[in-house]
Amino acid sequence: MSIRTLCRLVGRFARFARFSRSGSAAPRRTPRGAAAVEFAIGVPIVMSLFIGGFVLVYATFTRQRLTTAVVQAARTCSIRPVNEGRPGCVRNTVLGLVAEDNARCVGGVQLNVQENGNVRDPRVISVLSVTARCAYSSPVWPNALPAINLQASAQMPQMPVAGP
Repeated sequence: MSIRTLCRLVGRFARFARFSRSGSAAPRRTPRGAAAVEFAIGVPIVMSLFIGGFVLVYATFTRQRLTTAVVQAARTCSIRPVNEGRPGCVRNTVLGLVAEDNARCVGGVQLNVQENGNVRDPRVISVLSVTARCAYSSPVWPNALPAINLQASAQMPQMPVAGP
């Protein structure tokens, strides 16, 4: 075997094994491998933050829609006389305004309607209190993420009727 052939074999082996400068037989680490590992570690963290932000923003949007519906229902139904079915009016108004969000609420939207005041004397101010609760389930992985409890309430006075 000539020296030239021996040098070629050693050169091929050196390129194959990628000797480091210190002379050890360990292969050099490439930046591509480090980037792949960092990507594999970072992507789940970034995606979970992104999805969590989306869920919280959508839950806040749903709470705002629920609050708007409750205030509008209290305002609309407080004009009615006390004996003319205010709870039914509130229920129909709220459920009509949050029909899309009602499907996202586990068990639907629960309403609590209270009337404070003297029902027999129309000259006394009565207050209509409306509270709506919703256990909001996430649109992203609804079974994996816990429900977020949303609550909205409003009070609206009914002005006394002028009369004798």
